Amino acid sequence: MDSGTVAEEEKKEGEKEDEEKKEEPKKKKKTCFKCKNPYLFFMALLMCSEWGDRSQIAAIALTPNYGVGSVILGGCIGHILTIIIALLLGKIIERFIKERLLNIIGGLLFVGFGIWELFFGILYEDYF
Repeated sequence: MDSGTVAEEEKKEGEKEDEEKKEEPKKKKKTCFKCKNPYLFFMALLMCSEWGDRSQIAAIALTPNYGVGSVILGGCIGHILTIIIALLLGKIIERFIKERLLNIIGGLLFVGFGIWELFFGILYEDYF
């Protein structure tokens, strides 16, 4: 065989491989939802966590007596103050406790309150 024909054949095979790669549909990587804007992410997180919460039910109950504007203003001020307090406490706690330990404590409290409510909530059901 001639070295020129071998090089030409290798070149043709390389071109075929390139064409096959182009024809294959590109597979999209599966990724988790990532919000690039932290403000939108926090707003969506807050809306989802508050939807149907007691504050929403209270807003529905207070609106006929106090009007829409007063309830909106009071609700906004209340939420802003609670978020500010939570952020300030978070900064203080961050100095003394590592995040992993805080997650463990939060998880244990969540399970503990669930067990408490499961057993003792039934006992005190008649009082409410």
